[in-house]
Amino acid sequence: AENCLEYIVLFAAAQKIGCILAPMNYRLASAEIDYLIRDSEPSLAICEKKFAHLFQGAPSFASIPHFWALEEMAAFCQREKASHKDKLFPLQPVDEDDPIFILYTSGTTGFPKGAVYTHKMLFWNSINTAMSLIINTDSRTVNVMPPFHTGGWNVLATPFLHHGAYTCIVKKFDASTVLRLLQEEDVTLFMGVPTMLKMMAEVPEFGEATFPSLYYIIVGGEPMPIPLIERWQYTKGVAIRQGYGMTEVG
Repeated sequence: AENCLEYIVLFAAAQKIGCILAPMNYRLASAEIDYLIRDSEPSLAICEKKFAHLFQGAPSFASIPHFWALEEMAAFCQREKASHKDKLFPLQPVDEDDPIFILYTSGTTGFPKGAVYTHKMLFWNSINTAMSLIINTDSRTVNVMPPFHTGGWNVLATPFLHHGAYTCIVKKFDASTVLRLLQEEDVTLFMGVPTMLKMMAEVPEFGEATFPSLYYIIVGGEPMPIPLIERWQYTKGVAIRQGYGMTEVG
C-alpha cells in the first residue's frame, strides 16, 4: 500500500500483540513479491485493492493463510472504534529483543535482504534520532517517505510518534502539493530524496514560496548536488542536512 494512516495503526498493533510487520514495495512485480512472500512467510497479508493483482499473481500467494484488503481493514477499525470494543485482541508479552519489523533492502546477491528490527532497536533509534534532529512536541513534518523504507520509519514516523509531534501523511509525492503543505502546515523538519527537492524547485510556485518555520531538510538515498543545495539554502534560507544510514543497522 502507499503511505497511509493504516500503516501507523498496524505499527501500534504490532507493539501490542507482538506481530511482525514486513512492508513490501508496491512497485515490485509479482515475481519479486513472490520471493518476499517465501522469505518472510506471512500469516496475514494486507494489501491496497489497486495492488491486489500483484500480490495474487505471485505463485506463493496461495501459501498465505489470510488476506485482507486495506480498505476493509480501515472500515473494520472504524466500526470497532464506534462500538468501543477494545478487548478483541488481548495484549501479549513482548520482549525488547523480539522482532517488530522486517525491512527489505537491495541485496548484494541480487535479491532483497530482510533486515530484522527489534523493539529495542526501534526505540533507541527513535530516541537518538530525536536528539540528533531536535525533535520535540512542537515539531511538525510532512511525511512522503515510502512506508517500506527505513527513512520513513526511523527518521520521521517513530520519533514523531514517541514525542507526540505533528505529522501530515501524504499518500503519494507530488511536487506542487508537498511544496504547498510545507508552507500551510508550518513544517519545521522535512525529509526527502534530492530528486524530490529538485522537482519542487522546478515548479512555478517555488519562486514565491517562503518557509519561515522550516529549520532544515534532511536528504538521503543519494548525494545532493551542490547547486541544488545552494538553491534551497541561499534563495529560501533552508539548511540542507545530508543523511546516510544503512537499513541493516537500523
